[in-house]
Amino acid sequence: MIRHTLTIQVHKALWLTANQRLHWSTRMRRTRMLRALAASEARITGAAGKRLGASKVTAVIGYPTQTRADPANAAPTVKAIIDGLVDARVWDDDDHTHIPSVAFTRDPQKAPKGTHTVTLIIQEQETPK
Repeated sequence: MIRHTLTIQVHKALWLTANQRLHWSTRMRRTRMLRALAASEARITGAAGKRLGASKVTAVIGYPTQTRADPANAAPTVKAIIDGLVDARVWDDDDHTHIPSVAFTRDPQKAPKGTHTVTLIIQEQETPK
């Protein structure tokens, strides 16, 4: 198994959660910006164009406080980030054949004030020979 890690710092103004009730245009704008941020980070770190095979992804969510949290609630943000990585050609697509599972967990470290961190731990599955 080949393991890749990518950490993206998300400003609170872009953060999306499953519980938010945003106007559709606000949600769309945030999603577009998150996709662009993720694609840019992939290009900066050299992950762009790797064309990974089937990969299990674990999203480690960092919060700016130590209060209780629901990491799976960050699914809209993580989805936009994964879509941005597809835009950067890290994967050909984000369907079940390329990303069979996405898990969520909380980062024990606090994120910088006013931000959240999303660390994607990507475990590329080895293809049988």
